[in-house]
Amino acid sequence: MESNDLKPPGEVMPLKKHLLSMPCLEDFEMKGKTVLVRVDLNSPIENNELVQSGRFRAHAKTIELFSQKGAKTVVLSHQGRKGKEDFLPLEKHAFLLSRLTGKKIKYVSDVLGKKAQNAIKSLLPGDILVLENTRFWDGETLGLEMKDHAKSELVRNLAPLADAFVLDAFSVAHRSHASVVGFMPVLPSFPGPVFEKELVSIEKSFDSSLKPRCAVLGGAKPKDSLLVATHLADEDKADHIIAGGLLGELFVFAQGCRLSSDKAEIFEQGDILSQAKDLLEKHPEKIEVPVDLAVIENNKRKEYKLCDLPQGAETGDFGKETIKRFCRIISRSKKIIVNGPIGRYEKKGFEEGTRKVLEAVAKTDAFSLLGGGHTSAVIKEFNIDSSHFSYISLSGKAFIEYLSGEKLPAIEALKSFA
Repeated sequence: MESNDLKPPGEVMPLKKHLLSMPCLEDFEMKGKTVLVRVDLNSPIENNELVQSGRFRAHAKTIELFSQKGAKTVVLSHQGRKGKEDFLPLEKHAFLLSRLTGKKIKYVSDVLGKKAQNAIKSLLPGDILVLENTRFWDGETLGLEMKDHAKSELVRNLAPLADAFVLDAFSVAHRSHASVVGFMPVLPSFPGPVFEKELVSIEKSFDSSLKPRCAVLGGAKPKDSLLVATHLADEDKADHIIAGGLLGELFVFAQGCRLSSDKAEIFEQGDILSQAKDLLEKHPEKIEVPVDLAVIENNKRKEYKLCDLPQGAETGDFGKETIKRFCRIISRSKKIIVNGPIGRYEKKGFEEGTRKVLEAVAKTDAFSLLGGGHTSAVIKEFNIDSSHFSYISLSGKAFIEYLSGEKLPAIEALKSFA
């Protein structure tokens, strides 16, 4: 079983027993019922074709499961943003879902009008219908409060035709959009299997019953990583925070180390530099900062201790001492979160930090949760067996916001109707 495969229904941990006070889908008998399920089929487009992702496959399993249970399944999803090249209809998504589920899937080029309503009314138990891209309707992305979305045309037209609403996409839980939160005040609403597994995995990584807990925060967005680091440190949800990627260099810069002018420009924007200094001062025992860096000289790798770093050096990875220290911390950890690569793994000669850190995580018996847009691709590139990780997040921005302590609209809504 792959790390993101859904467990059979009987094995899914019911949230109201194990995690947060939320309605439990297992309590709903869906046979013969019309179920609106909000998934996230948003996919990259290459050569005019959809690129099938782990998230797409996971939602396909949910849809197939509902059909097997005898539900009349109505699929809501989006693709792209208005004005972008990937803002497309969902006809190809329906075709791909049909291939993945082995079931005939209906598609209607309408979000909420008569065509959509009539198609829903004609469903039989076990049937699956994909409605048009929800963002083709202008009211979807208005960002209103839940009570206002509940009065929207989408909800007024579709809710009377349904018996329940299921939010399976944790990846859109940070969006206060009509198809995400609008149905919750007017229909019995539940988290789906993909949503539940994501949330359970994040909460498990915070659990203090097994220590030490380690967070490896990398990538090219230091502001996001800093928000996560601050929350994990302040709320005692991690014992060690390994500062990778630009976050590591931000802390190095905050300690007075010379870096290239382009990095200095990034770190001096807004107040992230002062925030980094405050965090280092507040939690010196938790923040693990690099002690050496690998720089690009004549297109080759050369390592320097921080005190010897040449003025304006172009950095690409951490040095051997830092990598060794980080891996030692990982090897002793019982719970591990990883988000983003350590260095410029895509540049030959500078993949060492990212590869060795991921290999160190894979070798442990710890509960490991991996996130970040490039994570799955990096694991595949380094030929690391994904089954060695406990869970690989499917959620992107929602994952980061939840790790940062943000209240996600969809989670708060589900809790309020438990």
